[in-house]
Amino acid sequence: MQHYYQPCTPTTQHAEAFLNALQNTHDFGFTAVSLGCVHTLMSISSATAASGIAAADRDKAGIGEGLVRVSVGITGCMEQRWAQLQAAVEGTLLS
Repeated sequence: MQHYYQPCTPTTQHAEAFLNALQNTHDFGFTAVSLGCVHTLMSISSATAASGIAAADRDKAGIGEGLVRVSVGITGCMEQRWAQLQAAVEGTLLS
C-alpha cells in the first residue's frame, strides 16, 4: 500500500517557497524537472511532468497548481529526512 503525504501548497508560489526551503535552508535535496536519480529530487508537478496537460484536466486528476512531488534518494536516514520536511512545512506553509 502506498501512502502519500501532501502538504497544502495551493499555489505555485507556495510550492516554490517550500522547495526553496527544502533545498537551500534544510539541504534536503535538489529541485528538478525529472525525479529519476539517486539524489533526493523535488518538483512542482504542474510546472514539470503535468505541464502539458490542460489546467481543467489537471484539476480533474487532482494535480493542483502547488502539488509538490518528492523522490527521496539514497542519502540520509528517514529520521533526518522527516525532520527536514517537517521544518520546511512549518517554516513555509504554516507561517
